Amino acid sequence: MGKTKDGHAGVRKVIHMIIFATLALAAAGAVLALQLLIGDSLFGYGARIVMSSSMEHDPNVNVDGEDIKDIPVQSLIVIELMPDREDERQEFYRQLQVGDVLTFSYRSAGESIIITHRVQEIGHSGEGYRITLRGDSGNLAGTQVIDTADADSESRIIGKVVYCSHALGVLICILREPPFFITVCAIAAAAILLYIRKKGSASFIKQRTLL
Repeated sequence: MGKTKDGHAGVRKVIHMIIFATLALAAAGAVLALQLLIGDSLFGYGARIVMSSSMEHDPNVNVDGEDIKDIPVQSLIVIELMPDREDERQEFYRQLQVGDVLTFSYRSAGESIIITHRVQEIGHSGEGYRITLRGDSGNLAGTQVIDTADADSESRIIGKVVYCSHALGVLICILREPPFFITVCAIAAAAILLYIRKKGSASFIKQRTLL
């Protein structure tokens, strides 16, 4: 009987391992699915990984009361994208507030780059808006101005940041490395094989016990 109990205990341990491995693979799959959204759009939302420290919070910069207070390097951000229709774009501008975080493209040193910074000031410019943005890391972050009425401007707003997760961003960056993902799959496969082997052993022990 002792061997039967040991066999059952071993099977339970392996079942726990297989459950853990399955959950790990499910989490990895979900994160990789989220990664596919990066640089693309789904239902009016997009995602990006922030690779600059300009939005890491400086204690001297007051951002109290804002939903997005700190965006460390390698954070995942979810962006409510700028609508395509002009009337919806105007509504998007009207709802902007000081303290909102925007992702936008900006011309710097002859090169177009994508930046995520906080709205510092919103003013009117003809029939459009003049939006001043700056990073939270202080003077080193720099200041940008987007004039929505300037048709010739090479700067444009991509969207508003509505969610930020440093943990998910780091996980995505790790899973981007093929060796790590292969290791996760290998561990899951090993757990499955061990479960099958243990299950077979437990059945054999049970049969001998009945005899």
